[in-house]
Amino acid sequence: MKLVVVTGLSGAGKSQALHTLEDIGFYCVDNLPPMLIPQMAQLCLDEKSPIENLALGIDTRSGAFFGHTDEALDALREMNINYDVLYLNASEEELIRRYKETRRKHPLADKISEGSVSEAVEREVTLLSSVKKLADFMVDTTKMSNKQLRERVMSMFMEDTSQGITLTFMSFGFKYGIPLEADTIF
Repeated sequence: MKLVVVTGLSGAGKSQALHTLEDIGFYCVDNLPPMLIPQMAQLCLDEKSPIENLALGIDTRSGAFFGHTDEALDALREMNINYDVLYLNASEEELIRRYKETRRKHPLADKISEGSVSEAVEREVTLLSSVKKLADFMVDTTKMSNKQLRERVMSMFMEDTSQGITLTFMSFGFKYGIPLEADTIF
C-alpha cells in the first residue's frame, strides 16, 4: 500500500492536491482526525481491502485533535507502514489574497482575538512546524496555478505515466443529437 499524508497551510492547495491524487487512483480522506490515521491504514492493509493507494488530508481544521499528529505518524512507523508527507506552503501575502478572493474564513480565525487572516496564518505556521519537519515533499504554491500544482502532484505520485490523458473517439449521428460527453466535434 502507498500512503501519502497531505498537509500544509490552509489555502495552500491541499484540496486541489487531494483531488489530483484521487484522479490518479488514490482513495482520499480529508480532515481525518490524526488519531484515526493508524486505524485507517490498518483497515487498508487488510487483504480483503480494495484500497491500494491511500491519501489522507490532515491540518489544523481538526482543532484539538491536531496535537496527536506526531503520535499517529509514529504509530505508522511502529506498524512498519511507509508513508510520504506532502507539505503545501504559500507566502502569507498570497494566502491573504486567496482568502480575500474566496471570502472564506480561515479555520483558525475564531481562535484569534480580532479574527485577522494574518494572525491566523502565523498561528497555523507555528502549529504545523513539527509536521513540516517530517515532510518528504515540500511544494510552495505561491506562484502556482491549479494546473501547475496538479502537474506537480501527478509527477510526484503517479506511478504509471500512461494514465496521463485519455482520448475517446466516437461516431455519432446528428439526427440523435451531439453526445453530452463530447468536448470537441469534427
